[in-house]
Amino acid sequence: MQLVGFKDYQNQGKRLAQELGLEYIEVAIHHFPDGESKVTLPNTLDAEIIFCRSLDHPNDKLIELFLACE
Repeated sequence: MQLVGFKDYQNQGKRLAQELGLEYIEVAIHHFPDGESKVTLPNTLDAEIIFCRSLDHPNDKLIELFLACE
């Protein structure tokens, strides 16, 4: 199992992964000028992963989280 985090919550995600004894993986997000986001995950992930992200200002962050879950 791996913990998958986002750059805006990196410190907390890494601490949580360390406490749980899990590998920390970070989602790569590219923001285009028109406001679109491209979400990229590593090619190889464990069968079970945990996403870790703060949801303050949730409108933009939820879309990126949903894209990562897809």
